[in-house]
Amino acid sequence: MKRELKLYAIIVPEQDCAVVWVVKQTHRGAVFANDGSTFFAISGKELQSSGLPEEMIGTRGWFMRGIHTKHDNRPFGIPLDELPDLEAAVREYNKTNGGERSRPCLARKTQEFECRIIE
Repeated sequence: MKRELKLYAIIVPEQDCAVVWVVKQTHRGAVFANDGSTFFAISGKELQSSGLPEEMIGTRGWFMRGIHTKHDNRPFGIPLDELPDLEAAVREYNKTNGGERSRPCLARKTQEFECRIIE
């Protein structure tokens, strides 16, 4: 079965962030990517399936659905300027069926932010 990942994002301009949900993910854990649980995008960003959906500390990437299935529909917030990187990583993941084997993670950038989900 071909790997596929789809996300849904609501942009919250007043908070300069986006709230993101994973709406479709065909593979998780050790079979999420061709190299295991982590997909390394050409940009250096990572998509990883290990725990639950959220942004990785240091903005090196994002966690998708993982072993904590009760959190599969959990939204996570990201800075608005990171949304294009997330979209590009998901497009690349889908286009390459989970990536090429043994692709190293390239440069990572660090950015701090505060984002609130308002209910």
